[in-house]
Amino acid sequence: MTLEAYEKASDIMKRIDSLDKAIYDLKDIMRNDTAHWCLEVRPNTSYPLRAVNHYGILPEVLQEILSRHLAERKELTDELAKL
Repeated sequence: MTLEAYEKASDIMKRIDSLDKAIYDLKDIMRNDTAHWCLEVRPNTSYPLRAVNHYGILPEVLQEILSRHLAERKELTDELAKL
């Protein structure tokens, strides 16, 4: 393995670890009935929270995010296997 391949593999592993944490958090959140949760957002911590009505589709949004994370993780593991 070349130094370049090693560094690329290291970066991929860092991203996979980050995705694993996000996937775990999403699955933990999705164990609840999120259709009735209040959704609040803000650009960063210096702004106040603003309530957003998600009209009960928060579970579908979370599922889509989870699906994208899982797909990205699979792509990264495939790329890592090629190295």
